[in-house]
Amino acid sequence: MSLPRSGRSELRRQLPELKASQQLIVVVNQSWPAASAVIHLYERGKGGRWTQVGQVFPAVLGARGLRWGVGLHGRGGTHGEPIKREGDYSSPAGVFRLFAAFGAADPTRLKFLRFPYQQVGLSTEAIDDPHSKYYNRIVDRREISRPDWTHSEAMGRVGGRYRLGIMVEHNWKQISGAGSCVF
Repeated sequence: MSLPRSGRSELRRQLPELKASQQLIVVVNQSWPAASAVIHLYERGKGGRWTQVGQVFPAVLGARGLRWGVGLHGRGGTHGEPIKREGDYSSPAGVFRLFAAFGAADPTRLKFLRFPYQQVGLSTEAIDDPHSKYYNRIVDRREISRPDWTHSEAMGRVGGRYRLGIMVEHNWKQISGAGSCVF
C-alpha cells in the first residue's frame, strides 16, 4: 500500500506532526462498512524514509466498519463519507495520536512499555456520556467527587479484553456525540 506522491505531500502539508513522527500504525480495510482490517507498522529510517516493520496482521474494527472521526486531519467526511457518532458501532477513520496505555497489569510488570500507563481496576470507567465533562476519558470513579455521567463502561469488569490497551486521541477536544473512548 502506498499513497500517491500528491497524497503524501498533502498529508505532510496538513499534518506537520507527521514530520516529527518516528513510527506509524496504519489500519486498512476494504470498504467503509467492512469490520475486518489489517494493520501495517512503519518506522522512519535513515534519511527519513518510512519502512514497514514486521508482518501485516489482522484486526477487527467496529461492527459497522469505519466512519470519519475527529483527529489531526480535522473532521473528515467532506465528500459524503460516513461520519463517526457516539454509539454507532464503528471505528473512527483518520489520523490520530496515541495518548497512553492502560490495562489490568501491575505497572511494575510493564517496564518494557515506552508509554504513560494507567492501571485499571473495578472503579475505572470509560465515560461515553456526551453530556459529561469527563466525556471520552478514562477515570477512577473514586477520585471524582461528583460524577456527572449517566452511563459509562466499567473497565475492570470487562475481564481480559482490557488486559492491555492504548487510548487513541479520537475526538480529544470532547465534541459532544462525536464518539468516545477509542482503544
